[in-house]
Amino acid sequence: MKTAISLLFITLFLACGEKHTNMNPNEIIFNRLNNFIQTEIKESWKKITIEMLMGERVSSDGIFFHNENDIEEKIYSNQYRLPYELRDELRLLGLSNNEEKWNKLNFVILADHTYTIQKEWDEAHFNQDVAFKEASQKSENIAAKFGNFTEKPIDLDKIKARYKTTPEVDIKMKRVASFGWFIENMLGEFYSRLFTLFGEPSYILVEGFGYIITDLENNLHFSVGLSQSGLGYYAEEETELILDQLQEFDNLLFSKHLKIQDCAIKVGNDFGNILLGAKDGVPYEILEEFDFDDDE
Repeated sequence: MKTAISLLFITLFLACGEKHTNMNPNEIIFNRLNNFIQTEIKESWKKITIEMLMGERVSSDGIFFHNENDIEEKIYSNQYRLPYELRDELRLLGLSNNEEKWNKLNFVILADHTYTIQKEWDEAHFNQDVAFKEASQKSENIAAKFGNFTEKPIDLDKIKARYKTTPEVDIKMKRVASFGWFIENMLGEFYSRLFTLFGEPSYILVEGFGYIITDLENNLHFSVGLSQSGLGYYAEEETELILDQLQEFDNLLFSKHLKIQDCAIKVGNDFGNILLGAKDGVPYEILEEFDFDDDE
């Protein structure tokens, strides 16, 4: 069963390039799916269902296999991956009736080689999609405010007198803002600017680093750094006041007038190590990829 399903992506992907004549879209998709099932799935079965849940931000799909005893087994996505081309065709197939309100499509193939298309409205999925969309828009709006270069004048003595780093703080923090900028040597720019102001990080992780900072002027504790989830600011609470205070710090951090010091740090990710820093005042980031082909 697993071997058969592991071939689903290849078989369907190749089928997407075939030309069909005198067939409606339903028959084309049915033939693509049915050919795979008949060729690759050797076990006896009564019904196979492809389920698609669709939304603006959250979508998913799954395959359900009913054996001859009518016991259902879900084939998980780590065993297959529907090609994007086929997903789009299934979605367009469901949307063929524009008057019907739906966000869930079931394409059911029966053992006698017939099929049905079932469309329905899944309220729980709709609510999940709306919630994710609202959260994403909020995050994107906040992200757009941070990491932008400014013309803010720099007085290092005043900055270092106001902002102090510490190795730890007895406060539970959460991510309150991310960065919405994508420039050349982004990570190197980020680290070298923090290093210029504060020196070595408060802590170093396998896949990142962080600076724990106290704003003495506002009695605010926050951190800024790189983690598995990207670059971000962390604080105890997410309020307009805190975001305004972080924005003030961010404007200084990304001032075009900050003279960047040379520095270097190594962090890891799934593909290798990244060297971050600056040389002769110019930020850089260099990826050292793992060699997955090394002989054991």
